[in-house]
Amino acid sequence: MMNPGSLLELGIGHGYTASAFSNKVDRYQVIEGSNAVISLFKQQFDCAKIDIVECFFEDFDTDERFDNILMGFILEHVDDPIFIVNKYKKFLAENGKLFVTVPNSEALNRQIGLEAGLLDDLEHLSEFDRRNGHKRYYNMKKLKDLAKSSGLRIISIEGIFLKPITTEQIRTLGFDDNILKAFLKVGINYPELCVAILMELRHEK
Repeated sequence: MMNPGSLLELGIGHGYTASAFSNKVDRYQVIEGSNAVISLFKQQFDCAKIDIVECFFEDFDTDERFDNILMGFILEHVDDPIFIVNKYKKFLAENGKLFVTVPNSEALNRQIGLEAGLLDDLEHLSEFDRRNGHKRYYNMKKLKDLAKSSGLRIISIEGIFLKPITTEQIRTLGFDDNILKAFLKVGINYPELCVAILMELRHEK
């Protein structure tokens, strides 16, 4: 759960988180390196409560300290994820929280895909991954090691979406919303098997 106060988010992405969080914090700043992504976001969403900074993550600097920092599906894209985490942990307030979300190489659907011969290995980056700028996958151990190497304490870990089959198979089977919501709800307690892992961190004390 986020702290009240301020939020710094890395990347606009599809804009869903910005739209969801803009009314939940007193101050909301987003860093985005793509002018095209910013322009598209401004066309689709109300930006009145969002301070958007056009800047690469590696170049951003500020004297401000934030109650929350969100890195949602960022670390699989950057050249040096440990550098990014170490850089941004300095922008946390004393009791601030850092939220990291990453894709999980050991997700249930990937393990089944490996066993079925659809994947060469769990770390395999598909053509789709590469087109979307993915440089790596994570798993529970890798994410915990990253937190430890950055001197951050793990507060909680949750799973995001327990997916037993491929996205195309889910579409073909036409699961209703109740089933999809169940995949989300059940997955919270099984991060090691989910499509993505959400980790809540703060400064070691």
